[in-house]
Formats: sequence, structure tokens, C-alpha cells
Amino acid sequence: MLQATENVLNEFEEIPSSYGTFKDRVFALLIDGLVLLPISIIIWLDKTTWKSQLVLIIVALIQVLYKPFCEYKYGATIGKRAMKLIVVDKSFLKAGLKEVVIRNIFNIVWGIFFSGITLLVFRTAAFASVNSNAEFTLLQNKVFNINPYLVVYCMLIIAEIIFILSDNSRRALHDRLGGTFVVKHADLN
Repeated sequence: MLQATENVLNEFEEIPSSYGTFKDRVFALLIDGLVLLPISIIIWLDKTTWKSQLVLIIVALIQVLYKPFCEYKYGATIGKRAMKLIVVDKSFLKAGLKEVVIRNIFNIVWGIFFSGITLLVFRTAAFASVNSNAEFTLLQNKVFNINPYLVVYCMLIIAEIIFILSDNSRRALHDRLGGTFVVKHADLN
């Protein structure tokens, strides 16, 4: 499978392609959400039952590194591959590490920020009595009001959608920053 991906990336210039549609990208995102669902369950259990800072750090790293790692190593996440999408640079070749990191910078920063806030909550004395996600959320809001940051994050998502829908090459803001394109590739297995 790795060899097939590398061959596709190396021969990409010769194979006709089109830009990934908004619908394809949304479906890829949903599939990636399903792939990461076990991580979300682990986070929920860690916040309410296990209460392990080590588990929090490990799962946070997995969440933050999933997309950049897959896009750099394989050209696509599992969701993108399922939708036959691949991330390429401006020359329509395999995106380099720099491009991939920059195109994922919003997710990386958000993941580190949110994990840091969660770690702050873990370190409070009141965290020992948390038994549900609702209790955790209440405690989190006492430790750090995350609501203004959620508003900014939602505005960023809206901006990303506007960029994808208004651009002929279907590039989101993060694609423009990273100098990347998401393209449909019929031969991607």
C-alpha cells in the first residue's frame, strides 16, 4: 500500500485530476472523526474515571499529529484516502513537511491549547471529585473560560467553508497558508 501511494504521488503530474469537492472533504472529515472516535472515548474516560495526565498527553499527541503525519507520510488521512483525495503542493507533487505542518497549523495550535487547558483542570484539587463530563465542563469553565476561544474557532470554521466554496480550486484558508491543494485522484487505492 505504501509503494502504491508513493507511485501515485511520483506519477501524479501525468494523471488527470480534479480538485476535491466540498462534499468529498466533509465526508473525509467525518470518516477521520470515526477513525479518531476511540481517542475521543479514551479522553472522556480519562476526564471522568482514569484521571491520568499521562493518558491525556498521549491521546492529545495522537489527535494533534494524526492529520499532519498521515498527510506527510501517505499524502492523505484515512478519510481522504477513502474519498480518493490527496494533498499536494503547488507543483501537484507530494506536499513536504513544511507545507503539511503549515496547512495543519490551526488544528495543531487548537489541540495544544485545548489539551493545555485540560491539563490545568487535571491539576486542580477539585478535579478529584469530577465524575461526569458535565462536571468536568463546569470545572473547566471555572479554571479557564474557553467560550471566547470557541467563538473564534467557530468563526475560523466559517471562514474555511467560505474559502472552499468561493475558490475555483476548492482551497480552504489552511490550504492557502500551506501552499497545498486537495485533489481527487481516481487511481488512489
